[in-house]
This record gives sequence, structure tokens and C-alpha cells, in this order.
Amino acid sequence: MEVILREDVDKLGSRGQVVKVADGYARNFLLPKRLAVLATAANKKIVEQERLAHLRREATERSAAEELAKLDPQPDEETELAEMRAAMMRAEKTIAEISELTGWNASLIKVRAFRARRKLQKLFADLKRKERS
Repeated sequence: MEVILREDVDKLGSRGQVVKVADGYARNFLLPKRLAVLATAANKKIVEQERLAHLRREATERSAAEELAKLDPQPDEETELAEMRAAMMRAEKTIAEISELTGWNASLIKVRAFRARRKLQKLFADLKRKERS
């Protein structure tokens, strides 16, 4: 059975790839967990739209981090968090690697990255409003 992967799956493929798998593996694992969808023309279009949305979201977060760096060149905890989030988004560092570097546990890293992301989004929205004014 051919499926389109919606997420990266170890030893199978990455997001957006069309892969051929056993019927049972697709039916019992990939499809119920929404890791893949059947490879039809309509689903290919939907997955392509999801991929483009994911790329736009990454680009927005990256540009927000760059704008924040321009506004506040002083290295502080928030800047470090933004850099951590950007590194994770670019897949340069995994949460485990960041945990090892900082000495924080994985859940603390996820919480701080979420808060930093939310703060970056707010700053980015404020910048857009200032540009319009």
C-alpha cells in the first residue's frame, strides 16, 4: 500500500514522502496515529499544502527571532531561549542535546521554548503594527 507520510517516521521516511508499506503496518500503525494518509491525488495536494504551511511557519519564527536579535543585542536568557528554539526548528540541536548543554531537563526546555516562541510571536506582531502606523 502506498502512503504519504505526514511526519518523519524512523527507518521509513520523512514528511511528505510517498512510501510503499505493508497493508497491516499502514492500517494498524501509520493511519490510526495520523502519521500517514493514503496516497491519492487529493491527499497529495493536502499534504503539499501542509508542507508549505509548515515552511511558512518556520520562516516566520526565524524572522521573528532575527528581529528580536536586532532589537536587543544584549545576550540574556530570552535571547538564549530564542536561539534554542531556532536551533531546534532548524534541527541543529535536539532537546536532548540542548538539555545536555544547558543542564536543564527536557520538560523545562519545552516549556521555556514555548514561552519564548509566544513572546517572539507577540514581538513580531507588535513590529508589524508599528510598521503599519
